[in-house]
Amino acid sequence: MRHLYACNAGPLEFCQYPYTPKRGLPYGMEPQTVTLMDDGTLRLYVYQTLVKTIEVSFLLEEDEIRHVVLLSDGVGNWDAVVRELPEGRYIMQWYFDGICKINCRAPLCYHRGKICNFAEIPEKNNDDFLLKEVPHGTVRQEYLFSDVYGVYTNCWIYTPPSYEKEKERQYPVLYLLSGTQGNETTWIWNMKADLLLDNLVHENKCQEMIMVCTAAGKYEDCEEDASTEAFICKDVIPFVEAHFRVIPDGRNRAVAGLEEGSLLAQDIYLHNQRCFSGIGVFGGTLQKKVYENGHKAVLCFCTEEKNVQMWRGAVSDMIQALFRKEEKGE
Repeated sequence: MRHLYACNAGPLEFCQYPYTPKRGLPYGMEPQTVTLMDDGTLRLYVYQTLVKTIEVSFLLEEDEIRHVVLLSDGVGNWDAVVRELPEGRYIMQWYFDGICKINCRAPLCYHRGKICNFAEIPEKNNDDFLLKEVPHGTVRQEYLFSDVYGVYTNCWIYTPPSYEKEKERQYPVLYLLSGTQGNETTWIWNMKADLLLDNLVHENKCQEMIMVCTAAGKYEDCEEDASTEAFICKDVIPFVEAHFRVIPDGRNRAVAGLEEGSLLAQDIYLHNQRCFSGIGVFGGTLQKKVYENGHKAVLCFCTEEKNVQMWRGAVSDMIQALFRKEEKGE
């Protein structure tokens, strides 16, 4: 079996209910709630003595693909095996005695403006986004005060495996914007961009880089002229360049966005072309000016279908195109 969600799945202690630790079993030793088996099936497990029924719905976007009833052994152990679930990423809705609740022991992500449980059946021929035995970078949450918005906010920042060892080295940087219904965690929890970078770097498919994940949109009660563009250019970039060893020039800086964030990324790029070497557009509408710009470093991907795996493949292509590893002598 593969504990696919042992890492990089969001906080496991989001809430207390409905998890009840089994007496005599050390914390962390209980069976995993969602386990991807070697044959591609999912095993679900919950220990709960306070309910009479436990059910799970698997949703692909808004459509229910599968409804599963967990069976109890009468002493608190509930389980089920989900077979023949197509490849893809599913939102899971857990029902305890008919009431939909977050399961704090199952993987979590931020989806459509709220915390949700999820599960994923990965593509058989693409393991670039899985946790592998390769050197790993570090993901950290950084707080900063935004002069544009007038509030404290945060970014999730990935630094590559060599960052803590090579103290004098500087790195290129990629700024990533989520959609308005996502947040700073979207590119980490949902898109698994940190694992992608770990694997691409290990395979010599791209340079090591710093990745900065931010949220699109503005806060309530902020000034009318406040914008994501101003936030990125006046708050985020200066903060990153003051606290991290990035190469401070446009040739080593790129920006990309997901869904609504892709439109904002295009505005940022068009208004500040000297500050960025390229742009990635994922799931949004491609602006004519970007298309006509003809910049060789621009790699755009648009689709009406919200397919996370397809977007991930495009992100991989973008990173390799914009940050390809230079051969000696180039």
